[in-house]
Amino acid sequence: MPLLSGRWAKVSATPGPSTFRLMDLWNQPISTLGMPAFAGGGKVARVYEIATPYDYTQLRTLKIVQSADVLTITSPYYPPYELRRNGALDWQMAAIQFVNALAAPQSNGNAPNMINHVYRVVAAAPSNGGFSIPSASVAVFNDFSVPGRYNRVTWTSTPGAVFYFVYKYNGSQWGLIGFSASGTSFDDDASVTPDYTAAQYSGPSPPPTAFVTAVAPATTGVAVVPTGAGAKVYKYVVTSLNTDATEESIASSEVSATNDLNIAGNFNTVKWPQVPGVGLYNVYKSQNGIFGFIGRANADCTFLDDNIVPDTATTPPIQLNPFNGDGNYPRAVSYHQQRRVFAGTINEPQTMWMTRSGTERNLGYSFPSRDDDTVVLRVVSREANTIRSLVPMNDLILLTSGGEWKCAAADSGAITPSNVSVQPQGYTGSSDVQPVTTDRTILFAQDRGGAIRELQFAWEQQGYQTSNVSILAPHLFDYHLVVQMAFSRSPLPSLWSVRNDGYLLGMTYVPEHEVRAWHQHTTDGTFESICCVAEGDEDVLYVIVKRFIAGRTVRYIERKHTRRFDTPSDQFFVDSGLTYDGAPTATINGLYHLEGKEVALLADGGVSPPQIVTNGSVSLDAPASKVQVGLPYVSQVKTLPLSIQTEAFGQGTVKNVNKVFLRVLTSNGFSAGPSFDKLRYYPTRFAEPYGSPPDLVTGEVPLTLSPTWQRDGSVCIQQDQPLSFMLLGMAIETATGS
Repeated sequence: MPLLSGRWAKVSATPGPSTFRLMDLWNQPISTLGMPAFAGGGKVARVYEIATPYDYTQLRTLKIVQSADVLTITSPYYPPYELRRNGALDWQMAAIQFVNALAAPQSNGNAPNMINHVYRVVAAAPSNGGFSIPSASVAVFNDFSVPGRYNRVTWTSTPGAVFYFVYKYNGSQWGLIGFSASGTSFDDDASVTPDYTAAQYSGPSPPPTAFVTAVAPATTGVAVVPTGAGAKVYKYVVTSLNTDATEESIASSEVSATNDLNIAGNFNTVKWPQVPGVGLYNVYKSQNGIFGFIGRANADCTFLDDNIVPDTATTPPIQLNPFNGDGNYPRAVSYHQQRRVFAGTINEPQTMWMTRSGTERNLGYSFPSRDDDTVVLRVVSREANTIRSLVPMNDLILLTSGGEWKCAAADSGAITPSNVSVQPQGYTGSSDVQPVTTDRTILFAQDRGGAIRELQFAWEQQGYQTSNVSILAPHLFDYHLVVQMAFSRSPLPSLWSVRNDGYLLGMTYVPEHEVRAWHQHTTDGTFESICCVAEGDEDVLYVIVKRFIAGRTVRYIERKHTRRFDTPSDQFFVDSGLTYDGAPTATINGLYHLEGKEVALLADGGVSPPQIVTNGSVSLDAPASKVQVGLPYVSQVKTLPLSIQTEAFGQGTVKNVNKVFLRVLTSNGFSAGPSFDKLRYYPTRFAEPYGSPPDLVTGEVPLTLSPTWQRDGSVCIQQDQPLSFMLLGMAIETATGS
């Protein structure tokens, strides 16, 4: 069906084994009446989606930091989440469990370091109206890493029920893990992966009442066997270690035995079941109420204590999870010195938490503290300023609502709980917009007002200082706010910013050469969100644009096309555009995303007259092999008022710019004049063969302007064609008068 070629559509139904129905992307049915019979081709695939917990109204509050294939996402209104890419079709979104990655050897009682498991039950009762309302959720803590542990879910009977479906919650969505035929219990040992595509049924039947219990086998646990006799009580705990002993679990529950190890030949044997994947263990003994280190064991899980004196300077880790409940979720996240850093909850806006060294989710600490313990720091200042962003440089920079702070070690080494220090660097204040970094500077949106500031280290004052990089472009920022930023490093270092009215602002940024040049970008619609993605040898700007197409408000994801091109036909200077590259044709299809819009066309390197997209297609004046088609835009440059070497630099005198000499690179189709309504075009053709596109010009080109006397003596330059225009420099011929 040629009329569907290159067009995106949704499969809305499959009424038969060899038929399906289509809708367009706005959920309108597509009729194939009158089209030729389907002869093959096309691709059908399910869109891969995962659920997220975020409401669209809170998307601006999200802060994101990436480490390889893991995104950490924080917001003051949601628990911290991780988005993990395990494969092309295996993405996982889950709340971060701030627990030690290693399981401790378990005692016979309740296991420490457990995870919360949440369930609910739905009854299938056909004689009573179908499916029941889901039961209230029930939860229990357990640790499935210990062999033999499981959760037993039970429930009350529902009249007429023939099946009971058990669902499990992962922090953002419910997944089906099993069912029971008329029974009233189900055992979960994590052997079944929840099915998150299963429907959540609800109906008139009353819900069952559910219960859940954590079950641990009696043979699981640390035990101590005394050899000898005595009345003195000895208490022990055991922890697990990873292979290089850089991470340690929290302690098992304590176990005790009576003996007297001061008597020769008496000893205590501490035993425990092996933790899967663990081959090293630390053993601690209590002395005056503190568990101190007495030795290390290997995979045989046995340790003999013959009256070893505990080292109470080395104690087992204690677990900490400050991010529980509303008001306790961090708004800022980053990495620094092998630690993941969180900061700025609603309840503790000036507090920062750093995970244990070398870990990402372990917030454990020891007593007394050790250098690799979790670091918790509250910034004490004259005002209660919320920590809004964390930026790792040589030091960790804390951007707050009222100032900028440097977090570093007091002794210039690595940060530890005992030497962490913060010092104020300035009192400008940052907005909630996530800042960007360049090779040596931080660019952030100023709090209370529209401005972009630069923060960098100043050797003369041995500290960081800020400056306003938007001071020379107040017309772009006054009475506006920046809502998002991104930075492109190649081919031209550029800061990109989205303004609250949907304009896109760019700044060419080369600070080592004092280049900070602002430019404004508009389109047929408004910009809502941006990011930069490294592709090949360029950083590509991606944008979400809201447009009004064919009577509908739509959002498109578009990317900034490279300015590099090899031939005139490769030029791409349109918005929301597409490229046709194939056999010569006079009809370009597949433009349904621009239905009803007037589009600009570049056919084989030559400009074709604008066309209106009708039924997803436009017609050319002549067949072409390569066509660029999309929304037109106009590029404009206006010089500053002319300054001459005379009294008051020429202010108060009239000027007339007669002629300009433009130095351009691979350009054509441009015009210039004293104002944008008095432009003269540079001749596009000279000696090119008939039927070939106009040549692109490189070098100095003269252009005589319409004579106009004016006070400013400004020159206006414009490109309104879908052609390249690169202005490298300009000289003018001018006359002055009184």
